[in-house]
Amino acid sequence: MPHPPSQPSTVCGTLPVSLGVDVCINSVIDSATVQEGLLARLRNVLHTTRIEVKSSKTELSLFHADSWFDNNRSDSVHLLVAVQLRNAASEILANGVSEGASMLLVSSPAIASRMGVSSPLCLHRPARGPSETTADVLKLAIRWGGGTFDNIGTSWRTGLSKEVARIIRSSCRFWHGMETVDLDAAVGKAGAAGVWLATALAAANAALTNEPQLVITQEGNDLLALVCEKQT
Repeated sequence: MPHPPSQPSTVCGTLPVSLGVDVCINSVIDSATVQEGLLARLRNVLHTTRIEVKSSKTELSLFHADSWFDNNRSDSVHLLVAVQLRNAASEILANGVSEGASMLLVSSPAIASRMGVSSPLCLHRPARGPSETTADVLKLAIRWGGGTFDNIGTSWRTGLSKEVARIIRSSCRFWHGMETVDLDAAVGKAGAAGVWLATALAAANAALTNEPQLVITQEGNDLLALVCEKQT
């Protein structure tokens, strides 16, 4: 299980000082070329030369968010970029798959406050455990989000096996009044971008509704979940 909860990380919209970029690009086009073009645009937009890039050849786990809580420096922010590019321009994609991309800019609450962000969006530590302990994982994620199942507005799900989805559905006592978005059914399986697209959409919905959001995914036999919300 992750470390005990601390202050939530904050999704923000501007850059204070330096930038750490975590990139995962799964592409039919050369990934290095895609990344080079992306970083060039980032430097132009963010006006900083202090960029440290870490590229991953494997999909970035939702649990990667846990590291943001332990590496919150007062002079830096984190940018996560996840991209899935398929051969959609010249081929009809197979049923149930899609292209996708997601970017999350994350800072500590202190940086957001210094930048004048009055109502930041917050990601809380993710919870992780075997899929057989689904209820415990979800309870922990929501507890670390400082809420209850009753005040979660929407759950965003991606990458779940049929069995795990069945277990979650059967736990009907958890979902009274909670809306559910199955991202894989709504837009297709977005590969490397999937879980981070779900997280970005959850954060955007938290901003619109002022309700905490729950992101749920599966990696191997592990279930992972985190809460995002708008701080008021």
